[in-house]
Amino acid sequence: MTAATTSRQLAYRDGNTAGFSVAASTTIYAGTMIELNTSGYAVPATAGANKYYVGIALHDVDNSQGPSGASTVVVRQWGTVLLLNSSTNLISQANTGGYAYLVDDQTVDTIPTSRTPVGRIEAVDAEGVWVRLGHNL
Repeated sequence: MTAATTSRQLAYRDGNTAGFSVAASTTIYAGTMIELNTSGYAVPATAGANKYYVGIALHDVDNSQGPSGASTVVVRQWGTVLLLNSSTNLISQANTGGYAYLVDDQTVDTIPTSRTPVGRIEAVDAEGVWVRLGHNL
């Protein structure tokens, strides 16, 4: 390569959001947690070990009729979001500062066994659990 002799348009990613290709026969809903399947395509998050959690969907995607990669979902990867509190392993204020672990595509708890960490618990209120995404993971 040679040195630039004129201005160039800079392509960049801010690190707050990212786009991922969606798996075939998949519907994703805005505000839900997303992970990548073993083929590297975005799917709704589910509990289980060895999952690759990538963030929270910012919009609905209906790829129910398309092949893998026909649609893209944009996800939030940083910042603090409100998620649902588990009804069986309720997160309390005493858990603030600890990790929140994925239960399903909208719910978190504090049980690490066979669960993917989502982020740090910042607060708990009547609406759910405020989780700082990507923080110290």
